[in-house]
Amino acid sequence: MKREEAKVIKPTEATIDEPRKEQEVTRNTFIAKGHATGVLPNTHLWLVIEADDHVWPKERELHVLPDGSWESTVYEDGRTKRFALAVYSADPQAEKFINDWLEDGKRTEGKYKAIGGIPGTERLARVDDLRPKPK
Repeated sequence: MKREEAKVIKPTEATIDEPRKEQEVTRNTFIAKGHATGVLPNTHLWLVIEADDHVWPKERELHVLPDGSWESTVYEDGRTKRFALAVYSADPQAEKFINDWLEDGKRTEGKYKAIGGIPGTERLARVDDLRPKPK
């Protein structure tokens, strides 16, 4: 008789390959690239700017390709001199919170409310000390 093996579910993992720590990035828009594995159907991946004890989810959920790679244009025109870029996993409630927050910001012509954290999320990867290029 064959013994049934239990399925081991690997946790979601992610990396940010570009930009790199302490890199200067183009002001307003830059490209971020990375990889993710173990993304379950109810898990949503988002790029998030972390600065001054606040988090700022970016415009759209990350789409992970079959080879595990992802790429996204990041729009960032904040006024901080240094910031971090992170990949967050979000459960369905956090996904709704993020989408509602983004819609509120669009309705107020880009006046996004500062948020201290997003319940139902977990930071999977982070790149510190990014700097916008001088104008």
